[in-house]
Amino acid sequence: MTKTPKLLKKHPNAFQIEWKDAHVSWYPYPYLRQMCPCAECAIIRHKGRDVHSLFAPQGDGDMTLIEVSDAIAPLDIQLVGRYALQFNWDDGHGSGIYPFEVLREICPCPECAPLSAVETEEDMQTTQAPTEISPSELKQLLDENPLVLLDVREPSEYDIAHIAGAILIPLNDLPQKMDSLQPEQEIVVYCHHGQRSMYAVSYLQQNGFQNVKNLQGGIDRWAVEIDSTLNRYG
Repeated sequence: MTKTPKLLKKHPNAFQIEWKDAHVSWYPYPYLRQMCPCAECAIIRHKGRDVHSLFAPQGDGDMTLIEVSDAIAPLDIQLVGRYALQFNWDDGHGSGIYPFEVLREICPCPECAPLSAVETEEDMQTTQAPTEISPSELKQLLDENPLVLLDVREPSEYDIAHIAGAILIPLNDLPQKMDSLQPEQEIVVYCHHGQRSMYAVSYLQQNGFQNVKNLQGGIDRWAVEIDSTLNRYG
């Protein structure tokens, strides 16, 4: 696994790093803020314990995530030498410096997260930026053509509200259940606010799915703009 970046790119809702081994990482800003490497944030994540590592292993149920707004974003991103990035967040926090080694280790994509950042394949294909679709555009498509609606939230969220006809495959289950989807199908992926689904789209594109889109704003925006009968949740 290489920890040297080839491309750094800021997007409206996430930061993209393409690594020299061709792996592409997408970091939603709320996730990056939660995983700030500074000592203050590390203490919060580890519930005040004296820890030797800033991060618990991925999947460690004893780690507490920092509560941040879904709309949090960086005011400024600076390169620190050739080894790290510094994010100055709009909640006033700016003391965290993110080494590239750490950023690669905390890549939250479906491939890396379940494997706790184990080695990835060196010749993995480069992933294109996820294509997005607005709720109104999706409604028009649903009225005109059959397509696959993929919900990547958790079952408890699906039970609260879902778009009619959607199939449920939670994001962490996608690597194991991807075979139930057909690469030639037209697929629109959604989650709550559009962050998890962005990863799902990126992962599917990386695995040969070319006609896949991310629903902007997720089911929450769909409920506001298209179907007000759906239950909204925090």
